[in-house]
Amino acid sequence: MKNGPVNEVSGVAVSLAPFWLEAPTLWFAQAEAQFHLRPVTSPLTKFYHVIASLNATLATKVDDLMTPKTEDPYAHLNTLLLARFRSTSEDRFRTLMQPTNEELLKRSEALRDMRRAGETLLEPNGPLMERLFLERLPKNIRVLLKAGVHESLDALAARADEL
Repeated sequence: MKNGPVNEVSGVAVSLAPFWLEAPTLWFAQAEAQFHLRPVTSPLTKFYHVIASLNATLATKVDDLMTPKTEDPYAHLNTLLLARFRSTSEDRFRTLMQPTNEELLKRSEALRDMRRAGETLLEPNGPLMERLFLERLPKNIRVLLKAGVHESLDALAARADEL
């Protein structure tokens, strides 16, 4: 056994979750975290890890992307998968304007969902987001929240959770 620095890594254990069709941007953030922790830096290795995370149904929808074709195949695959599966601005707007079932969600969760839907459409802590959030609340809770002082929209949502 040599006592010098290791120059090569023959295998890296990366365990990516199956690709999240409903949240591809978040999935890639998770993948990047895994690559950083392991450390995986090769674009080709990252590419193959992403390909391996696609289930059979999804793989058939992107079979034209399964072969690395550029100098940075991971970045190319990332761009194309996001282009194909990320929600459009119109979809996010529709989701943002759609009422949620308040009984199923904590109000702070509903706010996070609204922020995710409006990520490129609205300022996440702006007055319009606050207004939309308040309009989704039952009137009695809305009145109580408007009467109080809050320092942020997150604090408002936390207070709504308590009511």
